[in-house]
Amino acid sequence: MNPKPKSTFHRILPLVKIVIAALALVLVFKFTPWHDELVLPAEAGRTEARTFTGRVVEVDDDSARLDCGTFTIDVTLWPGTDFCSNATWQDGVVSNEFRTVGLGDPTQASSAEDAERYGRLSLGLKTVLRLADWSWLGIALALIFIATVIAVYRWGLLLRGVDLGIPFGRAFNLTFIGAFFNNVMPGLTGGDLVKAIYIAREHPSRKTESIIQVLLDRVLGFTGLALVAGLAIPTDLERYGAVAPGIFLLLGALTVFACVFFSRRIRAAVRLDALLKRLPFQGIVQKIDRAVFLYRFRLDLVGVSLLLSMVVHTLIIGGFALIGHALHIELDTLTYFAVIPISLIAAALPLTPGGLGIAEAANIYFLGTVGVSRAAALSLFFLYRILQVLVSLVGAVCLALQKDRVSSAEVEQFEDDGSSRPPQASP
Repeated sequence: MNPKPKSTFHRILPLVKIVIAALALVLVFKFTPWHDELVLPAEAGRTEARTFTGRVVEVDDDSARLDCGTFTIDVTLWPGTDFCSNATWQDGVVSNEFRTVGLGDPTQASSAEDAERYGRLSLGLKTVLRLADWSWLGIALALIFIATVIAVYRWGLLLRGVDLGIPFGRAFNLTFIGAFFNNVMPGLTGGDLVKAIYIAREHPSRKTESIIQVLLDRVLGFTGLALVAGLAIPTDLERYGAVAPGIFLLLGALTVFACVFFSRRIRAAVRLDALLKRLPFQGIVQKIDRAVFLYRFRLDLVGVSLLLSMVVHTLIIGGFALIGHALHIELDTLTYFAVIPISLIAAALPLTPGGLGIAEAANIYFLGTVGVSRAAALSLFFLYRILQVLVSLVGAVCLALQKDRVSSAEVEQFEDDGSSRPPQASP
């Protein structure tokens, strides 16, 4: 029997995602400075600020030297900031004498607009990466790996909760194979789909349930991430005001969904079962409903999974904090827990392969609200992706040792059976 041809939508969707990712990345890199800049406010007799572009050749907590080609500028920095108290350089246009510009005390600035009266040194992307302390990245890599192993255990718990259990070693292999497809080969076969196919092979009569358990694992991870941010944000609502609405709206929506879905009384009150029967693909919708509703009787398992999800994301965000330390980003650890989750949520949105471009843009914007430069924010997420890829390479080894690999024909058949041709509801 010939497989059912894919619809135009299914054929062009991967291309659309790649185009969106490419455009997003182009915009991200276009608006991220590559070179170092020193901006000095307007002096007496001048109406405009002066901008010097060059390469920082020396920098520490309270000073820096900017090489502008024909001359260098020595800058005194206020400790722990990128504001300048004064700048000295040899003015070859007016004279050959060194001149010094005093720029005041930026700690007295009462607003962002007021702070523009002071000089500021901005490091470009190249310098941020060049000055990174790479020793911290090894610890961050270890945290991300440990987080992935804990996620393996969480997924195994969910599978055992509905009698789809597999040994830990098998769950380890499939999780890392899925990570390999998601992070190393984005845009090709999705890692979640590959995991679902392997589970379905071992339980041929429960294909839909296999897909649901993989997706449910993602949803619980997503919820745990939002909970981590939800605990950090109230410590300083004013500082984290940009991310607070999105996080709390998401938590509210998830809470309402869980109450409606798992409560028999609320289901009856809103006539949820009758509504589900009217939806397209009634057979698969009812299977999904039954597969998820089973967890109503295993709320202890759901609770443990949520706690494990929070541990997983605590380790991952801890990895971000270490990467930030390596990049000399001056942020307290709590700020990472409040802001980084929104970038990780953006990365999980199925708009582009692996969230490319979307996550980077979100990271630049939201970290910018707490004073991180565009170059530093982009470098932070870029290095996180590199560490994520390194961890995912374990999946390449697991895939190489896998005897029964998933074929492209099997993927297409699985997609067709799961969406285009919904199976009949099981008795």
